[in-house]
Amino acid sequence: MIKRFFLLLLLGTLPVLSASAQAPALQSPEQFLGYAIGARYTPDDRIVEYFHALEQASPLLKVVQYGETYEHRPLIYAIIASEANLARIEEIRGALVALSDPTTTSNARAGELAASIPAVSWLAFGVHGNETSSSEAAMMVAHHLLAGGEDVEGILKNTVVIIDPCQNPDGHDRFVNWYRQVRGETPDPNPDSMQQFQPWPGGRYNHYLIDMNRDWAISSQQETRARIAAFQQWYPQVFVDFHEMGYRSSYFFPPTAAPLNSNIGGDIMSWYQRFGKANAEAFSQRGWPFFVNEEYDFFYPGYGDTWPALHGAIGMTYEVAGQRGLAIRKPDGTVLTLADRAERHYTTALTTLKTTAENREGLLLRGYDMLADAMKNAKDVYLLVNDSPNQPGLVSALRRQNIDVSVLTAPARLRAAAIQGGQPQLRDLPAGTAVVSTKQRFSALVQTLLERTPSLSKGFVEEQRRKIDTDNTDDFYDITAWSLPIAENVTSYVAQLPLDMRTAPWPDPAQPATIKPARYGYLIDGLDPNLYQAAGA
Repeated sequence: MIKRFFLLLLLGTLPVLSASAQAPALQSPEQFLGYAIGARYTPDDRIVEYFHALEQASPLLKVVQYGETYEHRPLIYAIIASEANLARIEEIRGALVALSDPTTTSNARAGELAASIPAVSWLAFGVHGNETSSSEAAMMVAHHLLAGGEDVEGILKNTVVIIDPCQNPDGHDRFVNWYRQVRGETPDPNPDSMQQFQPWPGGRYNHYLIDMNRDWAISSQQETRARIAAFQQWYPQVFVDFHEMGYRSSYFFPPTAAPLNSNIGGDIMSWYQRFGKANAEAFSQRGWPFFVNEEYDFFYPGYGDTWPALHGAIGMTYEVAGQRGLAIRKPDGTVLTLADRAERHYTTALTTLKTTAENREGLLLRGYDMLADAMKNAKDVYLLVNDSPNQPGLVSALRRQNIDVSVLTAPARLRAAAIQGGQPQLRDLPAGTAVVSTKQRFSALVQTLLERTPSLSKGFVEEQRRKIDTDNTDDFYDITAWSLPIAENVTSYVAQLPLDMRTAPWPDPAQPATIKPARYGYLIDGLDPNLYQAAGA
């Protein structure tokens, strides 16, 4: 009897020991944070902790730290995929990199790869730190994908989802900390309340007060450089950048407004129609207003939608009506809350993932075809003369974006036109001149960054002139000129391929020289009309 008693006791403890070794339970954002999404603004460290908690609770999620901010906050993204796809994630990633390079991957091989791997959807939240609803939505999206549902199986079978929950942790926390100090026991929806107006410098920018949604082409900030390096590990098929706009508005998703960057494959508009229609149906079912084809263009390559698109992705910006407070009263009397804003981003994110999954193979082939066509039609070569101290920095910016650069190893004479304008003529170029051909894998990106003047949609300039002549506001959204050689004041020329020159690969940069302390500086009146001319000189 005694032996039997001990045996039963031991067997009775086995399930308890087994349960204690199991992974922690999968928690919703509300269960983990202790409040519902929208009740508070969540600081960055709690967002990061939540994604690590999801990683512990689910075999479908892996957290990757890809960098850190200037204030030493981690930059992370989460990979979410089926167990089968996660088990071969390196194979998938290698195939995606191969699809991004038509110089080494044939059409036939591209077709084989596209038939055998999932597409990748990259959801990028919170590049503007005070547009916080997107980071709240990031947690909702991740939990939904891990908790399962009738729509999830198809998404995770055909799509690898990458979620960057907060692209600008420094600005995000600068905003959250300020709001904690000014809010009362309950949010004040009055549009004129102090809770709606964060004082300068606000949370939009990073530590150095740079708008990182304008920085992709220049990549001046370490967060941007880390993000570019992470992007280059994957080359996703869909890249969505989530934002907020004025609270009087509704919700924007593509199709975009004109002008369209002409170096991006023209079929991108048909893809915009496909994703836009799916989002429109989701919003209409819920009775939510939205708009398309207005305000937000697709032109400057420094944005988080245009830059990925120049690599073959369907790059998109999603904008929700928002404000700085947790709640704000709109002109029609309705109150817009943080929960409302997060719910809308959550909805477009899941709709986008479903649409990506349904068009997996077409999206994979579309990116490859766009890059191959751009390279096939390339005809320009850019020559960046080494007569300026800015030339190495300009070349470094190009190389960070996986653009091939070579260098003249001997002087050369050839016919070329100055990028600033004028007719081609014979030029004597010294050894050390950087040579950037557009006949390479990212031809569209090279052309966009270096050409003097990007072409605009047909009739767009004429329409803007008519508007200005009649004292109406033009439709240019933001930056309209950016040629990097001109911006960096580097003497540059453009010639036609092919060229007979002696070149070698651009060498790895030497260690930067120590900068001597300044002995004097200039103080210029910020209202002086010649300020920018003086600063540029």
